[in-house]
Amino acid sequence: MIVSLNMSREVYDYFKNYDLSDVANCLLEQYDITVLPPTSGQRDVERTVNITDPVYIQLYNTVGPRSKKVSLGRLFEFAYNMDVLANPYFKVKPTKNKDNPAPSLVNSAYRTLLLAQKYEPDNKELKQITELVYELSEVMKC
Repeated sequence: MIVSLNMSREVYDYFKNYDLSDVANCLLEQYDITVLPPTSGQRDVERTVNITDPVYIQLYNTVGPRSKKVSLGRLFEFAYNMDVLANPYFKVKPTKNKDNPAPSLVNSAYRTLLLAQKYEPDNKELKQITELVYELSEVMKC
């Protein structure tokens, strides 16, 4: 099951050399996600992960994606605060860092340009820039 998660830049930087899907599945095996403390509230980075844990998938389908009981952001921040990577029993090994923030940044730029068009609907230059950024975002998806 593909699930999106939001986390602070600090938490992301802590895990960025690991496959986040593997980390999430490993953490779900170790911790009860339904009783984790709230996050700091920072949401600088959004990523998607592939969850294979059947208990989590069933809970997710029961309570819905917006429930705090299935918040992977809480799970990652809790793991960061617990310094799980320093634990010798942590099963996930580092991978080569594949982080490339460019597609996400281009997507953010496109959404911002669309918002700007609401305030400047007759601005031809703004429309042209928006179209160019959209084309760029489509090319980067390939």
